Amino acid sequence: MTKSLSQNGYYKFPDGFLIQWGYFSGGVSNEQSIRFPLSFKSCFSLTFSNATDNTNNSIWSVNYGAIYASYFTVYRRYADAETIANSSQSFRWIAIGTWI
Repeated sequence: MTKSLSQNGYYKFPDGFLIQWGYFSGGVSNEQSIRFPLSFKSCFSLTFSNATDNTNNSIWSVNYGAIYASYFTVYRRYADAETIANSSQSFRWIAIGTWI
């Protein structure tokens, strides 16, 4: 098995299963591209988590736009009672797929 247990890492199983994870904290943009540590043959699951101090009843969201073999795109948005805008909120991600 090949692995990298860093903040942006992966675990590559000999039977072709591949799980990857990471942390993204880039700037504000309507669409961001995030590279996987390794390319997938097929990525069939991608999930996100983020945390923030929600003292003003705001909503932060991360949604994927597209998934490719070597990267994925996301849209990050912020909304409160008065504003809807692009977000700079950082997030963590996990992707599952195959490398064979």
